[in-house]
Amino acid sequence: MSLLARRATARLMSAAALAVMVSAPLAAQTTTVYNNSTNDTFATYVYSANGATQIGDVVQLGGTDRQLSDVSVQFFNLLGSAGSFSAQLQLYEFGSSVGSLLGTSSVSSVTIGGLDIVTVTFSGLNLVVPNQIAFAVSVSNFVGNLDLGLNAFEPPSVGSSNNASLLLNTGSGLVAMPTAAGGGNLYFVANATTVPEPSTMVLVAAGLLGLAHVARRRRA
Repeated sequence: MSLLARRATARLMSAAALAVMVSAPLAAQTTTVYNNSTNDTFATYVYSANGATQIGDVVQLGGTDRQLSDVSVQFFNLLGSAGSFSAQLQLYEFGSSVGSLLGTSSVSSVTIGGLDIVTVTFSGLNLVVPNQIAFAVSVSNFVGNLDLGLNAFEPPSVGSSNNASLLLNTGSGLVAMPTAAGGGNLYFVANATTVPEPSTMVLVAAGLLGLAHVARRRRA
């Protein structure tokens, strides 16, 4: 291989490495697309109070091209005794209350003290989601004497939601229920990885092909 060919090949390899370095952060970049965790309203929506099996809300997410990675909610135990429980998150397309199920995630053996607060994160979702989604959380497998509810915060710092209603399932499916003024936004934090746009990937590939063509011409 001539010196000129080696230099051209080295430039091509450097450009390819640079393209990988530029595109890799795009594929792995994590952003918060909904955050309602700053201002505690000190309101808790309790499962037992309404005989609810699911409690949730409809939220408008920030950002674009989202692949949801993890979601966090916050529980409060109204009783003075400690114990543990399991929780399941259900994510839905937005419809007339809820639409098609997008996916679920479960966490087992969550420990909580008496009159205590615990934030639970549902991870490994990897779901591409639309701008508006509905979510609901159910609890089961109680160990100990617990009376659980989901805490409300207001307002969201990222994303938005109607703060005058929540989703409840009291035996007839998830339906929107009115709440006290300004109290209907649950603690909810959603993180997502950016899905690279196809046009970006095409431009990167075209650039690499162009560099390869230049290198071949120089070798010739």
